[in-house]
Amino acid sequence: MGVYKNKNKLWSIRGTYKSADGEYKRYKLYGGKKGFALRKDALKADAEYREKMEMSNIDQFPKSLLTLKQGFDLYIENKKTQLKESTLETNADTMKLFSHLYDYKITSITSSMLNKELKRMDESGYSVNYIDKCYSVLNKLYKWFLKEKMIKYNPMDEVDRIKRPNTLKENDSKNNFWTLEEFELFIESVEDKLYFTMFNFYYWTGCRRGEVLAMKWSDINFKNQTFSVDKTCFFPKGGGYKLTPPKNKNAIRIRKMPDRLIKIMQEWHDIQKNIYGFNDDYFIFGATKPIARTTLATHFNGPIRRLKLKRITIHGLRHSHVSYLANKGINLHDVAYRIGDTVQVVQDTYWHFFPERENAMMDLIG
Repeated sequence: MGVYKNKNKLWSIRGTYKSADGEYKRYKLYGGKKGFALRKDALKADAEYREKMEMSNIDQFPKSLLTLKQGFDLYIENKKTQLKESTLETNADTMKLFSHLYDYKITSITSSMLNKELKRMDESGYSVNYIDKCYSVLNKLYKWFLKEKMIKYNPMDEVDRIKRPNTLKENDSKNNFWTLEEFELFIESVEDKLYFTMFNFYYWTGCRRGEVLAMKWSDINFKNQTFSVDKTCFFPKGGGYKLTPPKNKNAIRIRKMPDRLIKIMQEWHDIQKNIYGFNDDYFIFGATKPIARTTLATHFNGPIRRLKLKRITIHGLRHSHVSYLANKGINLHDVAYRIGDTVQVVQDTYWHFFPERENAMMDLIG
């Protein structure tokens, strides 16, 4: 592919693509009125044209000749109406780790090759949890290949999950949280009213990051002292943001806010309502659009470095909320209800926050 300025002093493209019969075909792209005004527009048009031609050719290929990249592209196209955009992007990012296999025919990729890929990741220092997610993406992809009759058997059936038996399993929630005292040290140093309100909201509700970023004033009921969760905020790689359904049906909820948080939220509402054009459709944390994740991270990590506090993530504030509830004696079922998760997930993730369950067992044993 080459991009050049034509006789009209506008940008044009000339290149080749591989047709269904395996031959390379030449093409030229000129754009409207014999050229593109901007080089980037010419490159974008070229990428779209090549993708269109390659996708149209895939259907003409015998399925046994499809490469891993072609098969994955078909999978993504098929799942666009079934999976959230954020999930599709995560899958695409995961598959980039195996990009050196893209040109291999699907039918030529063996269990041995896939086992070697996961072992390579293990030796490179990737966490077991991350490798397990990669395994899951590959397994779902190959199950779809099998369902679509692109392969006769699933090589992932003979691929071993990576285990480190001599290494203690890390629990994200075990260290990624603050006590109330640690949170108070942090929040006292946050001077910006927006972020002071936002971090308090995270800590006192246990909401997920995207749920808070998506929240609008219409989701707050001051009279009933409640907040509603029915959406989450997703930032596509192409820029901008999208509001999508929450993680699962349990995440859709209406929950109470404590008095201390109500007071903070009311004060922030009194400030925001002075903005010209303010209405209940405004984002609580960001006005006409939500705060970017990078901006949020900057304002969160700054005080942590400055005060030399234990480093946690934004999601760690969710863990901190669970820790606070557990210390107040709230049971597993009520915690799961509060944070919009299942009892099983709360039990698996936060068991160490509930030592009284073990004490109760010991009482029964005598």
